[in-house]
Amino acid sequence: PVTSDDKLDKTGAPVAAISALDAEATLCLNFIKPRLKDPRGAYYEDVSKGGVGGTVLSLTIHAKNSYGGVVPKAAKCEIKNGVVDPNWTRIHLDDLGWGRLDQW
Repeated sequence: PVTSDDKLDKTGAPVAAISALDAEATLCLNFIKPRLKDPRGAYYEDVSKGGVGGTVLSLTIHAKNSYGGVVPKAAKCEIKNGVVDPNWTRIHLDDLGWGRLDQW
Protein backbone atom coordinates (compact mmCIF):
# COMPACT_ATOMS: atom_id res chain seq x y z
CA PRO A 1 0.00 0.00 0.00
CA VAL A 2 1.13 3.53 -0.83
CA THR A 3 0.74 6.17 1.85
CA SER A 4 0.66 9.93 1.40
CA ASP A 5 4.27 10.05 2.66
CA ASP A 6 5.58 7.79 -0.14
CA LYS A 7 7.31 9.41 -3.11
CA LEU A 8 6.04 8.47 -6.55
CA ASP A 9 7.69 8.61 -9.95
CA LYS A 10 6.10 10.02 -13.14
CA THR A 11 4.09 6.83 -13.65
CA GLY A 12 2.74 6.86 -10.08
CA ALA A 13 4.92 3.93 -8.95
CA PRO A 14 6.58 4.16 -5.51
CA VAL A 15 10.22 5.29 -5.56
CA ALA A 16 12.67 3.56 -3.24
CA ALA A 17 14.07 5.84 -0.56
CA ILE A 18 17.81 6.45 -0.62
CA SER A 19 19.65 6.65 2.68
CA ALA A 20 21.73 9.69 3.62
CA LEU A 21 24.82 7.47 3.53
CA ASP A 22 24.03 6.30 -0.02
CA ALA A 23 23.39 9.88 -1.10
CA GLU A 24 26.83 10.91 0.17
CA ALA A 25 28.44 7.84 -1.42
CA THR A 26 26.90 8.87 -4.74
CA LEU A 27 28.38 12.38 -4.29
CA CYS A 28 31.79 10.82 -3.66
CA LEU A 29 31.56 8.48 -6.65
CA ASN A 30 30.48 11.37 -8.89
CA PHE A 31 33.48 13.40 -7.67
CA ILE A 32 35.87 10.53 -8.47
CA LYS A 33 34.29 9.29 -11.75
CA PRO A 34 35.91 11.90 -14.02
CA ARG A 35 39.29 10.73 -12.76
CA LEU A 36 38.73 7.05 -13.64
CA LYS A 37 40.13 5.52 -16.82
CA ASP A 38 36.67 4.22 -17.71
CA PRO A 39 33.92 5.66 -15.48
CA ARG A 40 31.10 3.80 -17.25
CA GLY A 41 29.67 1.17 -14.96
CA ALA A 42 31.65 2.30 -11.91
CA TYR A 43 29.89 1.58 -8.64
CA TYR A 44 30.54 1.60 -4.89
CA GLU A 45 30.03 -0.71 -1.91
CA ASP A 46 31.12 -1.09 1.72
CA VAL A 47 30.20 2.46 2.70
CA SER A 48 30.96 3.73 6.21
CA LYS A 49 31.47 7.07 7.86
CA GLY A 50 33.93 8.22 10.49
CA GLY A 51 36.66 10.71 11.20
CA VAL A 52 36.48 13.78 13.39
CA GLY A 53 32.91 15.00 13.30
CA GLY A 54 31.86 12.07 11.11
CA THR A 55 32.82 13.83 7.88
CA VAL A 56 35.03 11.15 6.28
CA LEU A 57 33.16 8.72 4.03
CA SER A 58 34.98 5.46 3.25
CA LEU A 59 33.92 3.18 0.41
CA THR A 60 35.17 0.73 -2.16
CA ILE A 61 34.87 1.81 -5.78
CA HIS A 62 34.73 -0.80 -8.53
CA ALA A 63 35.75 0.41 -11.98
CA LYS A 64 37.37 -0.87 -15.16
CA ASN A 65 41.13 -0.72 -15.43
CA SER A 66 43.09 -0.17 -18.64
CA TYR A 67 42.81 -3.90 -19.45
CA GLY A 68 39.00 -3.88 -19.23
CA GLY A 69 38.77 -5.81 -15.97
CA VAL A 70 36.76 -4.45 -13.05
CA VAL A 71 38.92 -3.85 -10.00
CA PRO A 72 38.09 -2.58 -6.49
CA LYS A 73 39.91 0.35 -4.93
CA ALA A 74 39.47 1.90 -1.50
CA ALA A 75 38.43 5.55 -1.52
CA LYS A 76 37.60 8.28 0.98
CA CYS A 77 35.78 11.55 0.57
CA GLU A 78 35.41 14.42 3.00
CA ILE A 79 31.73 15.40 3.08
CA LYS A 80 30.86 18.66 4.82
CA ASN A 81 27.31 20.05 4.89
CA GLY A 82 26.26 17.68 2.11
CA VAL A 83 29.08 18.71 -0.27
CA VAL A 84 32.37 17.03 -1.18
CA ASP A 85 35.31 19.04 0.18
CA PRO A 86 37.70 18.74 -2.79
CA ASN A 87 40.86 19.71 -0.90
CA TRP A 88 40.47 17.20 1.93
CA THR A 89 39.18 14.53 -0.46
CA ARG A 90 42.34 14.88 -2.59
CA ILE A 91 44.44 14.44 0.56
CA HIS A 92 42.50 11.30 1.58
CA LEU A 93 42.75 9.82 -1.92
CA ASP A 94 46.44 10.64 -2.17
CA ASP A 95 46.98 8.83 1.15
CA LEU A 96 45.25 5.79 -0.38
CA GLY A 97 47.60 5.79 -3.39
CA TRP A 98 45.35 7.30 -6.06
CA GLY A 99 48.32 9.42 -7.21
CA ARG A 100 48.67 12.49 -9.44
CA LEU A 101 45.89 14.20 -7.52
CA ASP A 102 47.74 17.51 -7.83
CA GLN A 103 46.79 17.35 -11.51
CA TRP A 104 43.02 17.45 -10.82
